[in-house]
Amino acid sequence: MPRQASNNQLEDHDGKDTLASILRTLGEFALPTRQIAASDFQNTMESLARKILVSAGIEKDDLGSKGLQKVYAEVRQAVRRQRKAESEEYSHHRQSASIIVADLVAGLRKSLEERRGHDEQIVKSLSEMEQAVEEGNLDDIRRVCSKTVHQIKDIVAVQRERDQERLEELSGQLRSMKTELIQTQSKMKRDPLTEVLNRGAFDSTFAQTVDIANASTMELTLYMLDLDHFKQVNDNYGHQAGDTVLKEVGKQLIRSFPRKDDMVFRYGGEEFVVLCRNTGTDDAYMLGERMRRQIAQKTIDLSDVQYHQTVSIGCAVLHAQESPEEFLKRADDALYAAKRNGRNRVEPESIR
Repeated sequence: MPRQASNNQLEDHDGKDTLASILRTLGEFALPTRQIAASDFQNTMESLARKILVSAGIEKDDLGSKGLQKVYAEVRQAVRRQRKAESEEYSHHRQSASIIVADLVAGLRKSLEERRGHDEQIVKSLSEMEQAVEEGNLDDIRRVCSKTVHQIKDIVAVQRERDQERLEELSGQLRSMKTELIQTQSKMKRDPLTEVLNRGAFDSTFAQTVDIANASTMELTLYMLDLDHFKQVNDNYGHQAGDTVLKEVGKQLIRSFPRKDDMVFRYGGEEFVVLCRNTGTDDAYMLGERMRRQIAQKTIDLSDVQYHQTVSIGCAVLHAQESPEEFLKRADDALYAAKRNGRNRVEPESIR
């Protein structure tokens, strides 16, 4: 009669199965870096996951405790190396954007200081004119007026030339930032299930997009959405049905936001993020409500069931000089408000 596995053995198998799943998830959402290609890290995680499953007896034969310890060491080393590379990559992009933004601010401050100095010269000349008028000497009035007019003309000409130079310089810096952002977007990976951009793509481009918006007049809107009661889909119809629902929501999001200025991401699990450039308060709620209705009205075939999935949406419009962290938190808070207030809705309504 075959011997039944002990509770400890079952728990050990479950733990190793969970660890293997975590490694595969880490590989799936790896960020591309200059040191390690995302595909290389994904292959490494898949290889290590298989070794762990082998040691658990889920695949092939047991590796033994020494073999398993070696695999764990490889896991620690590979994950640490990847996270360090991703951290350095993020710091590099953030530092580059921060330097450009700092240059923009310094240029504007210098322009304002120069203009303030010119204003002081004009005020001084006007005071001399007032004094000449009070004294009533026509020759002095004529002389001071002529001097002031020529002085103002010279100042305006110089200021116009410097403003033009600064404008060209600032425009060049903004173009550089946008070019870097476009290059980053071209390297971004898509989520294989929903075909929208993945979490790694969001992490690598979000802060840079906010920096560009803060350094220019570009409006920026962020939507965070969560599928309502999605766990019930998996529990009642199975994980394959859950995948079908996620795929359909991804398609509807892409249809709702077809512009190049719109970016749709799978943030994780049943959460999605939409980042809309050149979109402000006037359009934010309308676009969010259109997205909500389009998803809710779509009929999804789940075996013999006609299913309608609803979503809760949090919306935030970027404030002047707001940090990426603050911006993301406001959208996340709005999402939780949508859930608290009954789901299948867009929050905050105050943006309407």
